[in-house]
Formats: sequence, C-alpha cells, structure tokens
Amino acid sequence: MGAGKTTLIRLAAGLLPRDSGQLLVLGIDAARNPQQIQDRISYMPQRLVCNEDLTVAENIEPVMPICTAYPRGGRRALMPRLMEMTNLGRFQDGSPASSPVA
Repeated sequence: MGAGKTTLIRLAAGLLPRDSGQLLVLGIDAARNPQQIQDRISYMPQRLVCNEDLTVAENIEPVMPICTAYPRGGRRALMPRLMEMTNLGRFQDGSPASSPVA
C-alpha cells in the first residue's frame, strides 16, 4: 500500500505525465508515444467508474477512442467484438449496477 504501483502503471500506460526521467514500455517512450503502448497493453483501474444511468454498452462507448486505435466508424463496428471478447454481450443493454460480473 502506498508504494506507487498504481502511479507506475498509469505512467506506463501514458495516462499520467511524468515529472522527469524516461519510461520505456516494450521499447516505446511512454510520454512520447502513449497510443503505441495503449495499442499493445490493457489497463483496468482498480476502482471501476460506471454511470449507472447508462447501459453497459453506453459506458464502454466513450472510452473506446482511448482504448483502441480504430477510426471512428471502425469503433462502432468493434463493439460487437468487444462484447463477445469480454462476455458482456448479454449485459450490454442493462445497467452496470444490475449486471453481474461474468
């Protein structure tokens, strides 16, 4: 607890700017090319933040530009694949509060 694990992961994922130094992930500079890293790794925050007034799919849509390198039209086509990969398809039209973890 308090060792900087979350900070390191957020720096490595390019989600937090560094104060100094250099951080390479898979040989890629995290500050200069965060999208290249994000295209190769996954990051799931410890605290899940969902809007319970939206469906599962509606909660996922706004973060797709951050998580994928697909062009805008491609993201919409990607949703069914994401639902299948994550086993969330059966919950996509429900509230995150009522959707059990699959």
